[in-house]
Amino acid sequence: MVSAPYRSQRSFGASALDWCWIATGRCQLYLHGKQMLWDYAAGHLILDEAGGASSTLDNEALVFMNLSPRSVIAASNYRLYKAWREWLELHRYADDLSMHPSNYGKANRRRAKRA
Repeated sequence: MVSAPYRSQRSFGASALDWCWIATGRCQLYLHGKQMLWDYAAGHLILDEAGGASSTLDNEALVFMNLSPRSVIAASNYRLYKAWREWLELHRYADDLSMHPSNYGKANRRRAKRA
């Protein structure tokens, strides 16, 4: 098992407050699997103004014209954000490497050869 790049996970009861704590540097990293627009809009703006970085887990920009739930990864600065993204990319598919995007074409080619 690979150890995660964090020691503790906390939630303060309101997503906007979590974002503000990241923006002020009280916390360094934030990961959430499903936030609605009203959960992240104000906090994202505050973090952005404070020099932090954020995206979805799929490395997409947070879209404000969409009301569907979004995953969120955020950090108090770009260096931490980049390290967190790299760790996630390396370990996100650890349980099922066939699901890693770099293996999509390989798996299909192997199936075609067997047929």
